[in-house]
Amino acid sequence: MIKHAFQLQKLLDETIRIELELEGYSISSNEWQTLKELCHVFYKATKEISIKKEYEKLQIYYSKTDESIIYPIATILDLRIKLKYYKQQKWEEDYINKSF
Repeated sequence: MIKHAFQLQKLLDETIRIELELEGYSISSNEWQTLKELCHVFYKATKEISIKKEYEKLQIYYSKTDESIIYPIATILDLRIKLKYYKQQKWEEDYINKSF
C-alpha cells in the first residue's frame, strides 16, 4: 500500500494542497524519505526470509529425488543432460553405476 502511495506521491501532495481540509494529512519530504527507507528495510527482510523458506522447501523436494527412479531416468533420457549432470556434480562413478 505504501509502495502504491509512492507512485501517487505527486498526486497526493497536489490533492492535499488544493483541498484545505486535508492539510492535516500532508506528508513532508522527510516523511516520504523515511517511508522509502522503511520499505527498503522490510523488502530486504522479507526477501531474506522468503529465500530461506524456499531453500528449505527445495531441500525437501530435492531429497525426494533419491526415493524414486523416475527422476534419474528422466534426467538421463533428456538429450541435453544425460549423465553430464551427475558428473558435473562430482557424483562417484560407483554411485552413478549402481543408480542406473
